Amino acid sequence: MKRERANRKRFAFMAYPGKEKGFTFISLLCTLSILALTLPFISLSFRTVKAISYEEEFSVHHFFQFLRNEVIESSQLAIENPQSILLIQDDKRITIKQHGEVIHRQVDGRGHEVYLMGVRSVRFRPLPYGVHAEIIHTNGEKYEKAIVFYPE
Repeated sequence: MKRERANRKRFAFMAYPGKEKGFTFISLLCTLSILALTLPFISLSFRTVKAISYEEEFSVHHFFQFLRNEVIESSQLAIENPQSILLIQDDKRITIKQHGEVIHRQVDGRGHEVYLMGVRSVRFRPLPYGVHAEIIHTNGEKYEKAIVFYPE
């Protein structure tokens, strides 16, 4: 056994812990130059990425919710013309129609409650079970919804 220990080779290289001191000035300069070269491209790429906005879509869906609630609470429903819908609730005459780029609500011909802005056109069509609403937004998007009318 003693012979086996004598035949073993010792390591030819031993690391000296004193020579590993971290960053050198040259590595710092290389890091800073790489950072200085890539930062303009990173900021440029963030500017070119366009954030998707769903604001118009959410506002149209909210309008459809408001319209659905109005139709559900109504006892009568009539479409006066393709741009206007008439609802009767508790002896109140509620009109929802387009005025310019705005869809607004009037009660008994008075008031001006804005329901939706940025509307190119609105069209209401009667259905056997309710009303079909079609909205074309100023950005060109088309939204449609069928709303069920529950007569009393």
